[in-house]
Amino acid sequence: MNKIYFLRKKLSILTLFLLFIAVQGFAQKDLPVYKNTINAVGLITDKSDFIASGFFVSNKIFITNYHVTDGIDLKTAEIKMKDGREFTIKRVIKQYYKKDLAIVEINESSKDYLILADSSEIREKDKVYSVGNPTEDDYTVHYYDITEGKISDILTDHWFYDREEPAMDRKNGDEDEYQHAAYVIKHTATIHPGNSGGPLLNSKGEVVGVNTFFYNDFKNYAVHVSEVMKCLRENNLGYNSTYISEKNIIKTEKKDSRVKEIFVWQYELVSNNLVFAVVYFVLYYSAVFFFMFIIFVYIIVNQRKLRYIRY
Repeated sequence: MNKIYFLRKKLSILTLFLLFIAVQGFAQKDLPVYKNTINAVGLITDKSDFIASGFFVSNKIFITNYHVTDGIDLKTAEIKMKDGREFTIKRVIKQYYKKDLAIVEINESSKDYLILADSSEIREKDKVYSVGNPTEDDYTVHYYDITEGKISDILTDHWFYDREEPAMDRKNGDEDEYQHAAYVIKHTATIHPGNSGGPLLNSKGEVVGVNTFFYNDFKNYAVHVSEVMKCLRENNLGYNSTYISEKNIIKTEKKDSRVKEIFVWQYELVSNNLVFAVVYFVLYYSAVFFFMFIIFVYIIVNQRKLRYIRY
């Protein structure tokens, strides 16, 4: 009897615990930060059915990890959104192995994108949220999920995949291929495989980092948003509502290049024919002054003739 009682009690406690977890999950998805950002967070996949995450920073540009796009099949790759929209990938604009970042351009256009946070305002102990598509060991995917945590550290040194300390190459003593160089945020907003490339958000729903790897629930890492900004600027891509389309960039570059060509041509013409130019201008203005002098003399002579006739 006692055994049955205790078994029922344990089952009740377990049921309450699972119910608490479920309620917490639903409660977090009711957070304003989730509702205001989830339409800009996508699931990226291809014919191999791998699962990863990413987010839009403009209507055409999607950010994710290098280790996500490195082996992706562009012909079958697609980005799926929570509201059912699907986008196809036009190209991977640039990959950054050392930063584990990738910039992707889509063929279509997204009306939703995230704001990148002011990097100078990111502090330890700030509340943060991981949004993405975490996958369990049994391949269960928690689509467009959110977890909450805090920033525990901001690392400004090199960091390493799959190990706390750098492994050394025995032959030449160099740090191995797992080394990455970037600013990194260490946080407790739990991530798992499938979260790769997804945003780490602050309480305002702004991106403070790009989730990249984890050691356990308390050691989760995201590439600092300042690294994302650098990569976008290097490729002349705007963010935070300042996005300039590729066509406009090309038009601007063409106009600038034409103006530059005209000035360069003029400069080269003058510098290469300096003596000729000086002689030309001297003769030209000498001729002008000579003819002006002739006209002036002619007018004076005519005026004197008129006076002589009158008298």
